[in-house]
Amino acid sequence: MSEQPQFDMVLQEQQRLSELLTSIEETARQNRAKIACHDAGMAELKKERLESVSWREKNSLTEKLIENDAFDPARYLTSFQMTDSPYFGIVGIKDSDRRLGDREYRIGKQGFVSHDNRALVVDWRKAPISRFFYDYELGDDYCETIQGKEREGVITRRDTVEIAKRLLRRMECGDDLYELAGGGWVKNAKQFYSTTDTKLANQDHRMVDIVSLISPDQFHMITAEATDGCTLITGGAGSGKTVVSLHRLSCLQFNDPERFNPDRCLVLMFNKVLRNYVRQTSSDLLGSTRVDTFSAWALSAITALTGKVIKPVVGDALTAQKKSSQLSGLLARYVTEVQEVEPLQDLWRFYGQPYVLDALFADGKGREEFLADLRLRYSVRSQAVSFADLSVLLRLCQLREKEGPIREALDWYAHIIVDEGQDLSLLELEAILAATDKRNSILAGACRRVDVIPLPNQSLFCTLPVTRNFLKGWLRILLEQKSVRATSLFTVAVVSPFCRLVGLMRDLSPFNGFRHHSDRPSSSSGNQRPLR
Repeated sequence: MSEQPQFDMVLQEQQRLSELLTSIEETARQNRAKIACHDAGMAELKKERLESVSWREKNSLTEKLIENDAFDPARYLTSFQMTDSPYFGIVGIKDSDRRLGDREYRIGKQGFVSHDNRALVVDWRKAPISRFFYDYELGDDYCETIQGKEREGVITRRDTVEIAKRLLRRMECGDDLYELAGGGWVKNAKQFYSTTDTKLANQDHRMVDIVSLISPDQFHMITAEATDGCTLITGGAGSGKTVVSLHRLSCLQFNDPERFNPDRCLVLMFNKVLRNYVRQTSSDLLGSTRVDTFSAWALSAITALTGKVIKPVVGDALTAQKKSSQLSGLLARYVTEVQEVEPLQDLWRFYGQPYVLDALFADGKGREEFLADLRLRYSVRSQAVSFADLSVLLRLCQLREKEGPIREALDWYAHIIVDEGQDLSLLELEAILAATDKRNSILAGACRRVDVIPLPNQSLFCTLPVTRNFLKGWLRILLEQKSVRATSLFTVAVVSPFCRLVGLMRDLSPFNGFRHHSDRPSSSSGNQRPLR
């Protein structure tokens, strides 16, 4: 069967894969030898310095140790981790520049440069090259700027491959599909039309690997140049908000590791189940980046600000009231009027202010009982904080703190992803924003019913699948920064340094397109330029 002409490209790709795996193994062997040689040399220098009796000789050997340490090959000879599945895409070009001519690139989750200095796999996050794979189809003409030079040509190959445990299992080449089935290769037996369908049919519930499936619009969203500010992604369940957001963060960390250090990035999920799921399925994307719930992060942030370890109790009859947007302004007022050193005592005193009681008990019911309980807590220095108190306590501690940055708590994070952002209160949003550095980099995903919402300055009118309270809370923050500009129906476009873009993802099933705000025509001006 494998001798049939239609399977020649399968045989060729199997051979190319075998050669690549051989190169990976040889490169790893040579890298280990270089590191071992360097370590042996350093050990010998340390031994000589230890045995030397001359201070001049000791100083000379110390200088050599410092110099050699700066060229430690372990620092730049990174190991290739994706051996079992080294690449997922192949793109070929025929460039008009004869010096380039015909070239093929293999696109993978990690770049690989061989021991003889050949770039055999291109990391998908290296947009100038991977754009050929994501933005173009077979036979398309391209015009791209790469390393400052204009490149023109035609796409001669665009294949998607599936490799598992070093074995080629599937190839999609234009209209043809080759698949390993029953111990042999078959052509165009499309039992499953995509990797997503195959995973669903096999009851594989891991996060879908979208790297080979994302559309050009999604690719632009993920690989766009880093900007300061906020991005809001909205869409229905399964539309791809979470996975696109995580890949966006992975791309930022790859292209600007100094700014987007994993230790200065944070992913906040709505509940423990989703948090655990994302932790397990995104380790190769985000490395050591913290993935946690808002409550767990808030507890660590409070500890960082106060030095106290809080153990919250479950259950609070005033949970809804304590998430009210009114508390934001009341906290700011309280901080300017009252001084209290001990954080929990500060919280009880805040709740006891007459204007706070008015906000918590609009109907007056239960007010006196709550106030009596507060007085008791204050007198005995109670530690009984509920989960509903965490956002209030954290925001109070942030307002009391004069200067940052404070690790994980204030002016610290370079980038934060908030999943299901519509479920956060205004205080929780403000606490998250206060934890970012001065560039305020944050991305929120939201998913709720469709409402037509008139916004506070009456110049905005939008339809988005998010809750009324979330939009009002989110836009209140923006309006306070004077950063919202009038836009069109279905779109909120914000163009200040605080907030750059609000995108829209709808009806993706899954990853069949990213509905960017410029996809919809403006209802206010036919000449409005799309926001980039």
